[in-house]
Amino acid sequence: MSEERFTIVAASGDLLIGALPVAKGRVSSRRILKAAGARIVRLTLDAGQILTEHTAAVPILIHVLAGEVRIDTDGTTLDLPAGAVLHLDAQLPHSVEALTPAHLTLTLLDGHDAVRLGHGRGTAHGTTHTQPPAVTPTGAPATGAVGASSAATRTSASPSASVAALMTSSSLTNMLVFATSGADSAALTAITRQHSELSGTLAANAVRLLEAAASDDPDAWRGARANLVTWCRESLALQLAAEADALYAAAEGTPAGDDVVRRLRAGIEHIDELIERVASVDEAADLAAATISLRVAVARHLSTESERLLPLLAGSCTHSLASLWNEPFPRLDAVPSAR
Repeated sequence: MSEERFTIVAASGDLLIGALPVAKGRVSSRRILKAAGARIVRLTLDAGQILTEHTAAVPILIHVLAGEVRIDTDGTTLDLPAGAVLHLDAQLPHSVEALTPAHLTLTLLDGHDAVRLGHGRGTAHGTTHTQPPAVTPTGAPATGAVGASSAATRTSASPSASVAALMTSSSLTNMLVFATSGADSAALTAITRQHSELSGTLAANAVRLLEAAASDDPDAWRGARANLVTWCRESLALQLAAEADALYAAAEGTPAGDDVVRRLRAGIEHIDELIERVASVDEAADLAAATISLRVAVARHLSTESERLLPLLAGSCTHSLASLWNEPFPRLDAVPSAR
């Protein structure tokens, strides 16, 4: 009898997810396949954990089995729900943040020709990058070999990441947005850019606060907390309220639109409550928990806008997204940011 030329990696999705349950405050990883042309690593992350930016020498498929993650790559921020599959070209720096407890598989496509990287400190060579990237439970960047690898390759040509069509039908509908005009398409891009700027600034300020909270220095975390709260009140909250005033009414009038708007308005109320909680808690541990909750709430809100509200408006024959947008919002560079 000839040797079998196939391998059953997992008999079912439930068994694959159950193999690595979420451990609070920790990351779990396991290589579940090593075969000619491909390796698969199974990851579980708790909410708020980040796989710090790194670069692999081969293309990667990231499959979100459960939960929701945020991937930053090539100057773009992608919020991916369960069922999403992302293809990343070789040598493309990227980081992964768990917005909720999340289960992932990373498929390293070794069968592709890998460009040999330079010999800088901590740089991976050929296809030998097999270890999972560093993970920080609070979102603080890790230092060492992974960071050095990212820095060494960041000046290389950086191909764009593409969301593969291997997604559930509902996720695919949310991720592909068709605008009715060039002006609407430009408005869609502008709003998405604003969301990325909000997310990036919030992430940076939250990391500073979490680092200060972990230092057991009350003066440090109180100062970082004051900066974050000021930015949230003077920039984040104003931006979200302005988008609500300009966009939400246009989406109402249909069951789908009414449901989205209800969710978004409730999301803004929840975010406002979390901002005040961050401002008022007295213990470093409670402050860290409130800060992570704020990041998750903002990520969910912006994801709902991007994946449910904007497609309704961009494809509408009644409303012009460009007219609704029309730059009515406070510019992020005109509002003080936390330092």
